[in-house]
Amino acid sequence: MKQNHKVELAVISGLLLMVNIHLVTGSPDNPFIYRPGESGLGGLAALILHPLVHVSIYHFALDAGAFLFLWSKLQAGFAARTACLLISGISSFLCLILLAPDAAASGFCGLSGIAHGIMAVFCLEMAMDRRSRPAGIIGLGLVGAKSAVEVILGHGLFGPMHMGYCGTPVPASHLGGFFGGILGFALAQTMTRANQTILKTLHLRKG
Repeated sequence: MKQNHKVELAVISGLLLMVNIHLVTGSPDNPFIYRPGESGLGGLAALILHPLVHVSIYHFALDAGAFLFLWSKLQAGFAARTACLLISGISSFLCLILLAPDAAASGFCGLSGIAHGIMAVFCLEMAMDRRSRPAGIIGLGLVGAKSAVEVILGHGLFGPMHMGYCGTPVPASHLGGFFGGILGFALAQTMTRANQTILKTLHLRKG
């Protein structure tokens, strides 16, 4: 694992632990759960931090474990990874608000939407490598199909397996995160090619 990945994983893990301290103390609520209508600094903090909040230790282990594993496997540079993370989060949140406003109104938290986006990025990176292309394409198709079917059915495919320990999964956030990951990856690739073209042009001019 690259050194910068280790630093990022440490920072993200630290934030996750701080925001989920209620799981250890037994506090019945968390101020960073997103609820529409909240204003001021508290509302802004919840808007930014709600993906980090989890409703149980099981939920925390499942979401955070998947996210951190996938993050550690990404090959893109820091700027590209960050862009994919932010766009996945924004897209996941927008789909939640647009497609499942009732779910958002009752309180929303969790990393699963963003994790679907990072999974999409991971599969796309695999698809860029000729040796792992088939696995990457199949993986991307499976994640996309899962997200779409969940929205159509109105519930998570594996919801019953979690026995309520993950709250109520919101499929719209998964689909939004998936498309956000694809958009973030495409944007990062475009920016990389543009930078390479600029550098090549400058090099030719100097030569």
